[in-house]
Amino acid sequence: MALMTEQLKKYWDTANVLRKSLDAAEYKHIVLGLVFLKYVSDSFAECRDELNAAFSDPKSDRYKPDAKRLQAALDDRNYYKEVNVFWVPESSRSKKFHQMPNLAKTLSLVPHCHS
Repeated sequence: MALMTEQLKKYWDTANVLRKSLDAAEYKHIVLGLVFLKYVSDSFAECRDELNAAFSDPKSDRYKPDAKRLQAALDDRNYYKEVNVFWVPESSRSKKFHQMPNLAKTLSLVPHCHS
């Protein structure tokens, strides 16, 4: 899932704000964490879309005949585990980050770990 130009700009702006207040040794942990979260979230979204297609197809052996069963299946972590995809809670999916008005400020409030 590619980032749109405005989404990419938001991430770069966020990175620049964080870089000003962090030592490079700490900054790399934040950036690598965000990159990992983006990868995991995109993998999860792709898998969820594939599952939704299978669950919605009456010809599929995974077909779910009603909305309640479909939603329950989409929220079942076992379907993601069987294809080695991390389960990502809704509040942590990258779509939520794109909707945050001030991502840099939000991330700057996260306590930084020191080793």
